[in-house]
Amino acid sequence: MARFKDWRTEESTFYVQYEELMNDQKSVLAGNDSVILLNLFSHIGMVADQHEIAKIISESVNRKSFTKRKGNISGWKSELELLAPDSSVVEKSINQSATLLGY
Repeated sequence: MARFKDWRTEESTFYVQYEELMNDQKSVLAGNDSVILLNLFSHIGMVADQHEIAKIISESVNRKSFTKRKGNISGWKSELELLAPDSSVVEKSINQSATLLGY
């Protein structure tokens, strides 16, 4: 995983953490301007104003959970256990990767 750490600084990469994206989404739904999504659209060459971003978010977000999955803390662990009952090796690898990526 260490070999992937430096890709975040590549000019062609738009790096954003999940939590930043969710906070931006919640902010837009509260009537504030987007920061992350506006920068993302700009990065990929799309032109969008705050009104368009707000419309996209309001039409695509589950307002109860703000996620596209169950949204349980550490929910990935229970899903992983279904695939690999002895998940300690995989979990250790994931934890190391998360630390490298700043989580």
